[in-house]
Amino acid sequence: MGCSQSKPRPSPAEQRAVLGGSAPGAGSTASTGAPRKKYSWEVNRPDPSNFEAKNQVGQTVIKLPGSINGQRFNIADCRDCNIYLFDRMDTVFCDGCTNCTIFLGPTSGSVFVRDSANCRIIVACQQLRTRNVTDCEFRLYCMTKPSIEASDRITFRCIDVTYPQFIDQMAGAGLQPFDNTWWDTFDFTPAPGHATCLPPAEAPLVDLAQLPAEAPKSGGQAIPVSWGPCPPPADEHILVLALAGASGEHGFAVAEQLARQGVAVLKTRYLKQPAPAALRQLLGRRQGVPSGMLSDKDLVAFDACCPRACATLQELARSTPALLDVVYTSPSLDAGAEELHVIFDA
Repeated sequence: MGCSQSKPRPSPAEQRAVLGGSAPGAGSTASTGAPRKKYSWEVNRPDPSNFEAKNQVGQTVIKLPGSINGQRFNIADCRDCNIYLFDRMDTVFCDGCTNCTIFLGPTSGSVFVRDSANCRIIVACQQLRTRNVTDCEFRLYCMTKPSIEASDRITFRCIDVTYPQFIDQMAGAGLQPFDNTWWDTFDFTPAPGHATCLPPAEAPLVDLAQLPAEAPKSGGQAIPVSWGPCPPPADEHILVLALAGASGEHGFAVAEQLARQGVAVLKTRYLKQPAPAALRQLLGRRQGVPSGMLSDKDLVAFDACCPRACATLQELARSTPALLDVVYTSPSLDAGAEELHVIFDA
């Protein structure tokens, strides 16, 4: 029994209106008819099924540029499949796959390959980790040491195929194309035969021209295909050093010319200014060093190998208009050995 001055208790609908809600079944508030406020967890939620390939057998899966846009992607329990992810990703998990060809676009974080066998994997990532993987071949770009654990008969080669959007996606993923340590593996469970590094192959693992018309085709600026520690095709190698350019364009031009001339690239490195003091001291004693190399310009270094390396590479730099005033080559094999040590081994 209430006091004569008390107000009647508001109905549930009136309570919801006061709190900014709406009556059951309505999409608006009771008082104004305005749409109910949606919270951050209710909008712009990507469908997780768009970022996975699971339990596929004998299928071709293609994700086009812009379809993943930095999300995490999961590949699991696929057999006899071709999986092409032509986009930038955050992290990739590849678990329980057998006899698959897997192409992964630039990945800003880690790529985990686990419990898989007889797969061919092309990948560019910040970190690669394998566990319980057997008889798999990797064509790899990796900014850090690839990690191996409880895995056997794995082969590594430098990544050797890209597509037109690839370099822009690399930039979006924070990956520097010239800092590729695909060969520098770390084995948590070391034993003979776990991993083998091989020189560049005669042909890529995949031919993008054979994919449906809407899929990207090979092309665009590419990561230099390097030999790493594999026995080089010639005994002589020296430093080729280029001013990087605003977006690395001089470095890509050098890489393209070296490839056209059949010059083997053993290693590459991007040097942000200031360059190592020891390198600046060496260059300060050399002739023909382009202006900027000793001051405030980023550089791209190539460990370049070919017969008669000094004469061949100096002539290449002089005779290529795109390389004039942006490239330095070692004047002698002894000078090259000293410079390469400072850049790649110190």
